[in-house]
Order: sequence, then structure tokens, then C-alpha cells
Amino acid sequence: PGDLKSFSAETLDGDSFTEKNLKDYDLTMVNIWATWCPPCVAEMPDLSAFQKRVPGSIQVITYCIDGDEAAIRSILEESGYEGITLRSVDGDFRKIESQIMYIPTTLFFDREGRGVGAGVIGGQKDFAATYTAVINSLLRSMGKPEMALRAEDETETETEPGPEIETETED
Repeated sequence: PGDLKSFSAETLDGDSFTEKNLKDYDLTMVNIWATWCPPCVAEMPDLSAFQKRVPGSIQVITYCIDGDEAAIRSILEESGYEGITLRSVDGDFRKIESQIMYIPTTLFFDREGRGVGAGVIGGQKDFAATYTAVINSLLRSMGKPEMALRAEDETETETEPGPEIETETED
């Protein structure tokens, strides 16, 4: 797919995302989609659930190629996706985008920004099984241990704070 050695992107939240944001992860999965693409929108709930279950060594982000912010936010909110979504890209990312012929397309990059493996094109019937197999194959080829998805009830969720406990202090 090409490499992401030098690029910058703007996230949906207005933050900057560059090749430096890849360095803390064994593998970064980039799902490229559009709001006008029915298969892209249809797989978003599965992508959201998957993203919440991957271990911390794997990063899952999305890149929406069209710029309707309200539509992007609506789709992500409905799907429950809480990860990073890129809106505009340049540098090496723009070169890779220019080669994409179909969406959704999912590409994979190592911590140095090197493209690894072949991309996954189109929606998948069993999203978690497909992407777990692809990621584990890539991790093995990189000499890394395979990943195991966390159980759905082990995903990080916000919890209500418990009652405050008052403690006595000596004056």
C-alpha cells in the first residue's frame, strides 16, 4: 500500500496526527471510508466493537475521505465508535489515498510507518474474525506475538463513580 513515513492529518476533533502517532503501536489499522458508502457505514458498528476489544499494542483509526463533519459525527455516534478519525491528510497519506480504488479499504502500518501486508477491501461478513486473522498473520510476519481480543465485557467502559468515603482527619 505504500508507507506513511512523513505525513500530517487533522482529526475530527481538530488535533494533529502524524507518523509519530504510529510509534507506540506494533500495528496501526487504518479503515478508509466515506459517509456516502453503504458498506462503509454498515460495518461501522462492527469496527467500533472490534476497536474496543483490541489490545493496547494495536491501534485502530479511521479516515473519512469526504468532509461532511455533521454526517461523519452522526455515523460515528450511531455506531459507538470512539477512536481517532482523520478528516484531512497530506504527505505520504495523500499518496496512499490517491491509489485507493474501492472503499471501504483497510490498510496496516508498523510503528515505523511501513505498509505491511495487503489491504482488506470491502465489507466483511465476520468483521472480528477476518481482522483478527489478518492482524495475527501480520504480527507473526513481524516476529510479534499474536493478539487476543478482549471479551466484550472486558472492554474499557466508563463507570459511575462510587460513593465518596469520608475519612476522619486529626487536626
